[in-house]
Amino acid sequence: MRKRLKGRNRYFPGSLYAMAFTLPILIIPLIFIAKKGELSGRTDPKVIFITLAFIVLYVIFIKPGKKIFKITENKFMSCGNFEKAHKKAIITEFIAFFGCILLIMFIFPMIL
Repeated sequence: MRKRLKGRNRYFPGSLYAMAFTLPILIIPLIFIAKKGELSGRTDPKVIFITLAFIVLYVIFIKPGKKIFKITENKFMSCGNFEKAHKKAIITEFIAFFGCILLIMFIFPMIL
């Protein structure tokens, strides 16, 4: 008998855009705190605050992320097929997310 995956491996459109908006905002204060040597461990209140701020900002940025995904999907609808447009919008979202990660990895250390 084959089991169905209910809710697992499910993709939510716009979630990576929300992550791409949230990461740069929170990495800058984390870098400054780490440079000063003020982090003492995982239970440090600053780490807990940054984690909670990440969750709150992520939830706030999900709505604009969904709207950007819909705009991208509508732009790709010129091909006429909804499935192809949806797949292209997902690929565009992944490219934007990993581009943001690369910028964070290489540009922020050069600036700081």
